[in-house]
Amino acid sequence: MGINHGEQSMKRLLAILSGLFISLNAFAVTPAQDVAATINLNGYACGSKASNIKETVDSNGNKTITASCADGKRYKINITNKGRVSVKPQ
Repeated sequence: MGINHGEQSMKRLLAILSGLFISLNAFAVTPAQDVAATINLNGYACGSKASNIKETVDSNGNKTITASCADGKRYKINITNKGRVSVKPQ
């Protein structure tokens, strides 16, 4: 006898879930890409990846990230504990 209806449904569900998982991974970005995008979106040219990324968090939950772009310029990204982002060249 062949596969019963329950097995077919399970195989179909697994195929859908694995396709969804693969699709979600296609949009994953690295921290270097994320930092570069933040710099670019704030009006500074950084290219597609940042390097020399250093991150600190103070006791209030405010985050400071420093990073270099491919052209050698360094930037300081401040993220408040409320989510406000600012970028300044160093």
